[in-house]
Amino acid sequence: MRNKLLFILVFLSTVSFANMANPWFGGATHSSLYTIDNCIVKYEVINIDLSNPHQATYNITYTIYTDKDVTIPLVFIGLRLKEEKSIQVNNAQIKTIPLAGDLSKFTFLQHNGSLIEIKYAEEYSLNIHLEDLIYFKADLQKGSNTIQIHYTGKLEENRFGFVSRSKLEYSLYPSKFWKSFGPIKVNVNLGDDLKITRSNIGDPTINNNTATWEINSINNDVLRIDIKEKVSIISSILLALNPLGIALIIFLIAAYKNYKIIKIKIINKDKNYKYYLPLSVLALTILFYITWYLSFGLIDLSLGGGRNTNHGYYLLFFFTSPLFILVYGIVMATISKTLKKRHP
Repeated sequence: MRNKLLFILVFLSTVSFANMANPWFGGATHSSLYTIDNCIVKYEVINIDLSNPHQATYNITYTIYTDKDVTIPLVFIGLRLKEEKSIQVNNAQIKTIPLAGDLSKFTFLQHNGSLIEIKYAEEYSLNIHLEDLIYFKADLQKGSNTIQIHYTGKLEENRFGFVSRSKLEYSLYPSKFWKSFGPIKVNVNLGDDLKITRSNIGDPTINNNTATWEINSINNDVLRIDIKEKVSIISSILLALNPLGIALIIFLIAAYKNYKIIKIKIINKDKNYKYYLPLSVLALTILFYITWYLSFGLIDLSLGGGRNTNHGYYLLFFFTSPLFILVYGIVMATISKTLKKRHP
């Protein structure tokens, strides 16, 4: 470790869960370049394309200066990343080297039980599986060099609800090990359908659906960007009301009209009133739940077809409807008694 340069590129992802009990879909976590000794990372550009649903395409370029010609080992860690990865040094494709046989010759690796430990520094390491490593070497020339990384990874997604929300993460922690820190420019192409709701590196400059940041100091170990779908004004209103709010509005309008009818029947001594009251309670309860149910489809329709969101409302309907009938029935019975006293 002391006499050689080591670059470590770390790309991590968690397991995807299809069980509806957990609507979160884990995505890829990625890491920047790690260097020691004689190299200076003068500049880093992270281009991230989010135009394809549920995934991010990364094109990362490091501009690196070295004061002599040197061969540098690189390690690429890819846990369940999508598609093939492409790595170039000075526009030349780099071939991988199998990590097999006696691992002691790879000084950045050591055994840790059933796992292999890869070290950033003496006080920082990461447990990985050996099959997740891609190892290669690159020749850097004296002066300025470029390392280009291209890969595709999954976004961490929350598909519960009407509008899917995604989280993009990129580890900045290894940048702290650079001999010299240059600015990091982050460009995120959002396409026409996405917007950024929050980031831990401040508000971006947005131009032509591309969000841009420039990082001149490392204040966070991980860059985090929260992303959400754009919606129309009509969808925004419906989402603000939500299905329960829409159902309550329709119910309150119907309940007020029902109150007026009950009042007229009591004043006119309508003989059918005793049947009307329980039937009206049942009818308005059914109206409330039908409106609630249909509102989910209405909001999905306003957002566009082909959606894969999950609402989980069926059990809620089943368990709350008896209570709704009971409470509304008691309220209407109380109102009825009050009206009868006022209009004997």
